[in-house]
Amino acid sequence: MRRRFAFVLMALAACTRGAPAPTPAASGSPRPPSLEFLAQNFELPAGRDHAVRFGFEAAEPGVRVIATFPDTGAIVSACALGSIDGAIPDAAGQECRSELPSGVREEVVRPGGVAAVVLWVQTGAAVTANLRLEFAQGGRHVAIRLPVLRASTDPVRCRDNACNPVFEVRPVHGGPFTASAAWTDGRARLALLEGRVLARSFTATGVPYVVAAEDESASRATIRTRMSAPAEYALVVDRNASTIGNMRIDATWA
Repeated sequence: MRRRFAFVLMALAACTRGAPAPTPAASGSPRPPSLEFLAQNFELPAGRDHAVRFGFEAAEPGVRVIATFPDTGAIVSACALGSIDGAIPDAAGQECRSELPSGVREEVVRPGGVAAVVLWVQTGAAVTANLRLEFAQGGRHVAIRLPVLRASTDPVRCRDNACNPVFEVRPVHGGPFTASAAWTDGRARLALLEGRVLARSFTATGVPYVVAAEDESASRATIRTRMSAPAEYALVVDRNASTIGNMRIDATWA
């Protein structure tokens, strides 16, 4: 039976495409709800020219960053950006952390508004990392830019999403959902799954995930459907055991 390896985005709430962050609420106004964006098991490349980018809409100029990565001697850097495709600042100020410690919560602040966080290995080789971003919700869009998704070298160990990048937004939000992806170097399938992907329910129960929507192509895909809270969802890019380059994902909640 052919095995598939997936890039997974947990579609559980609200974020952004990387548009400029909205103006913070005036003094005395209700504080916007907090969101957590989690990215697990993704490759963090070496060099700022190959940086990983995560876009969102924040209602405040700061975002808290917790990155976890193995102790290989790599030095990881992170900066706040005004847009997901914006230039990375040269100077290390409050917008950046030139040496981001593993497992420690650090805040990056961009006074003009933060709409993305960019990370890369400044010194050393690429590492596999986990990331949590905490910020005040300002919109319902999320964007992800990954330079490369490498094919697994151990299909048995990596089956059932064990080695795939997984992305979540918490808390859960139901309603209309749209996602699009574009990439190079391989055919892939974009699918929204309903089920406990992080708990690996297929292995635990033998019951397959429900496919809420899917689209397959050699370079781009788009899906539209409706989510129902508190169910769990995962947006999957099945790369069919091939290495995918320049992955760009945008998702929108109504």
